Amino acid sequence: MQTANIDSNTDADILSGVLRSIRLRGSVFFCSKLSSPWGMTLNKTEHPRFHIVLEGSCWLQTSDMSEPLMLQEGDTVLITHGNAHWIADNPNSNRIASDEAAAAYQQGKPLFRGNTVSTRLLCGRFHLDTRVQHPLITTLPATIRMTNMEATERSWLHQTALLIAEGLEQQQAGVDVLIDRICEVLFVQIMRSNSTLQNSDTGFLSALYDPSLNRALQCIHAQPSHNWTVESLAARCHVSRSAFAHRFQQRIGIAPIAYLTLWRMQNALCLLRDTPLSLTQIAEHLGYSSDMALAKAFKRFYGETPGAMRKTMRDEFLLSTANTA
Repeated sequence: MQTANIDSNTDADILSGVLRSIRLRGSVFFCSKLSSPWGMTLNKTEHPRFHIVLEGSCWLQTSDMSEPLMLQEGDTVLITHGNAHWIADNPNSNRIASDEAAAAYQQGKPLFRGNTVSTRLLCGRFHLDTRVQHPLITTLPATIRMTNMEATERSWLHQTALLIAEGLEQQQAGVDVLIDRICEVLFVQIMRSNSTLQNSDTGFLSALYDPSLNRALQCIHAQPSHNWTVESLAARCHVSRSAFAHRFQQRIGIAPIAYLTLWRMQNALCLLRDTPLSLTQIAEHLGYSSDMALAKAFKRFYGETPGAMRKTMRDEFLLSTANTA
């Protein structure tokens, strides 16, 4: 194991590191000016989806809401766990499947057109590598509504959404790639700007704003190869072992050493996916005594050997490349 040597002034960008590891990709599947009446239903999916009201207002209700939610111009809603939901100009409006509306939009024949525009709506999704269920995602509430924000944050999100919409309308060369990148920035900004998540008693984001837990996460993320224990992490945070372990479990949802294992496995997955490093090199990088030790831990965690997983990810990459060619 390597010796941990983390400077006390280090403020590693933990959030960005996690987002890179889960391979966040954003995309837009619908952006249109809508005339009443209109409505769409969206089936459950494993990936988060978002809706941004660029103009006007509308209503939304997910499968876990007791009552519909009214959205105003400038509001952003993130359906974090991909729950089934509907969105419409009115709770009583007839609704069609979103796939039908999205297909018509992508064919240049948008639905819900009329003389008077009631809503201008941008809808998209965030694709994540779901092999690892990182607490950043799993501890988020099912629905996040961004409203009543500080003026600067609201303006930033709204202007970003308008930039995406304008890019889609102009259809300039390379606009799809640009929009995907902007969508990724949008997700990061939602995470960074949500004071409710930061001030909550639970959740990975709230842990980043807890000085002790932030310090522990910095240690783990900066030196995943170090032989961290609950005692050594608690000592770095200047709190008792029991208090640290309880707070970590309460906020993040798993025990400190379980999180260390998760982060090592997530790093192993990234290195297999993104580098030509051998299993021996990856094992050394992550603090395992041998490639066999890493392979055993990896299969226990993912249910596949590292070699099989690398082949699966390579095949996925080739397939995605062929589909976009």
